[in-house]
Amino acid sequence: MDDGTPLLSLLATGRLLQSDVLKVSHHGAATGTSESLLEAVSPALAVISVGSGNRYHHPADATLRRLDARHIAVWRTDEAGTVEVVVDGHDLWVRGRR
Repeated sequence: MDDGTPLLSLLATGRLLQSDVLKVSHHGAATGTSESLLEAVSPALAVISVGSGNRYHHPADATLRRLDARHIAVWRTDEAGTVEVVVDGHDLWVRGRR
């Protein structure tokens, strides 16, 4: 199913997309992170790069609800500052830094 949308094209490949960490697209816009993407990736952690008080009101409530429904931990730059994810091949650490 290829309608020209890169995400649909990626999902249609059938490749394993699973990852522990997902960088949420488009600052957490309502249409940027779909149910099908979350199902394919199955992340434990989502990072949203978003400015504080932005005029678009990102991240969207719909995006945050989708992440919450799957019990995905969310780190946002508007709340935590710079979000740093460190992995050593086995363990994962996250910290925010202003």
